[in-house]
Amino acid sequence: MASVIIMSLPAKARVLVAAVFVVSLVNYIIIIISNDKMYDHQFALPDITDRISSNYKDGDIVLAGFEFSRSDFNYYLPDHIESIGLYPLNFIVIDFLSTRRTLGIFGNESQLSSFYHDDMLLDLKMKYLIKKCNAKGVWLVFLDDYRKIHEWLFKNGFKERKNIISWHYDVR
Repeated sequence: MASVIIMSLPAKARVLVAAVFVVSLVNYIIIIISNDKMYDHQFALPDITDRISSNYKDGDIVLAGFEFSRSDFNYYLPDHIESIGLYPLNFIVIDFLSTRRTLGIFGNESQLSSFYHDDMLLDLKMKYLIKKCNAKGVWLVFLDDYRKIHEWLFKNGFKERKNIISWHYDVR
């Protein structure tokens, strides 16, 4: 229908309509190209880690999704803050062969594994991490299923810290 209306316009009017259409797209494309953070979270790492660093409290832990995301994230964190990979859930212990900026056995193996989200495994892993690290606060970064983790945190006595960032939780 729109094409019939446009084709019935004089040639100069069609050129004007086409120019307006192209200009409207250019603005959107410039916004996307000028801000890589909009489509690739790797470009947002410095900003996210700056926010965590400025609001970090002793006793907080940073859960950074997969093991291979953890090493990227730790690169930007100050040395006194270290993130922990939550996934894969079936590896309950922390990989003792990994370093702050490298992957260990679990991190390398987990890239080849298929993952499933199991409530029991999430419960076991979260209880282990909270107890081992004596966590008073939890930062969530680059996790697949925020909803289940939010539910787990609320159910286990954590509350969202207001006016800081939407993905930080403190013990009540």
